[in-house]
Amino acid sequence: MFRLDTLTELVTSPGPYATAYLDATRSKELGPQEVAARWRALRDSLAEQGVDAATLDAMEAVAGRHTEVPGPHGQVIVGGGGRLRLDTVLPAPPRRKIARWAALPHLMPMVAQLGPVVPYVLAVVDRTGADVTVHGPRGTESETVQGDDTEVHKVKVGGWAQDRYQNRSENLWEANARQVAEVVESGVKRVAAQVVVVTGDVRARTALVDSLSEHARSLVVQLEGGTRHEGGDEEKLRAEVQEAVARVAADQDQAVLDRFGEARGRAASGVGDVLAVAGLSDTVGALRAAAVETLLIVDDPSSNAVGWVGPEPVHIALTAEELTELGVREPVQDRLDAALVRAAAGTDAAIVTLVPGQLELTHGLGATLRYPLTG
Repeated sequence: MFRLDTLTELVTSPGPYATAYLDATRSKELGPQEVAARWRALRDSLAEQGVDAATLDAMEAVAGRHTEVPGPHGQVIVGGGGRLRLDTVLPAPPRRKIARWAALPHLMPMVAQLGPVVPYVLAVVDRTGADVTVHGPRGTESETVQGDDTEVHKVKVGGWAQDRYQNRSENLWEANARQVAEVVESGVKRVAAQVVVVTGDVRARTALVDSLSEHARSLVVQLEGGTRHEGGDEEKLRAEVQEAVARVAADQDQAVLDRFGEARGRAASGVGDVLAVAGLSDTVGALRAAAVETLLIVDDPSSNAVGWVGPEPVHIALTAEELTELGVREPVQDRLDAALVRAAAGTDAAIVTLVPGQLELTHGLGATLRYPLTG
């Protein structure tokens, strides 16, 4: 499930928009030059379409600048009105070269390629503290928690002092775990995290989980093998974290599909309120009524379907006449998928992108609804 709240400001600001999908992959030898050449081709195309120099310069300032991202990757750059509007890294090169100047930003390829987005917190712990990373819709934040490292390891002193030293060590572990828990809890609240991945020292993991609130504890997934010390297999840990997060994302998407199927079944049998729609006309109508909770759309990169839009995100229709009847003076034609994403983002809906054949949908469109439509 892709939550669109980070795009609301973009889609509610006036256009037109320049959208570019850049292959930002750098080879070892000529990487920067290769990326610069790809960008120049996109810039030339946008300039030919009428994009102003100020907007192009603002986009160029960030083109290929994510040098911290390794391996093959892409970049979506949106500009308009002489300034940068969006700069997002893609996990792989874009499937198609896109340079587009239009009424709406072309965001559907980005939504499809990014896939489900699940905010999460990663805590790599030991008995002295933790490295905590918060992954949210607006980026990544990292914080190191360093607790008291005095006597954090139990010592074998023997005699009457042994229990005292061991108790002190356990008290320090628990105190350090509480400090880490505070940082983790803050991250969970800040990004509405749906997963808390905990890895590292076994005793420290247990102490941290015990120190979390009931809600945060319910989100915990524990992984073996993580360490704060040098020499750990970071690539393996990264893959395991992504796998754990992907499982949660898949479960969420399936829950939406289950709700959609149940609602369509009730509608077919005439039982209860209709809380799902399918097909082009009904789905567009539900978006226009701001009734969509989650938009279901089959990803079709070859689609050239068009719709009509007005100044507001809910101004979406299949004909210009539909919008003029609603008081829109000058409807504009644009890509239908761009209009669908704008309407969803502007009405606080989420999107689940489907592959062809994953779900039988008329026209490849459907939605679960917040409330039943009437009339």
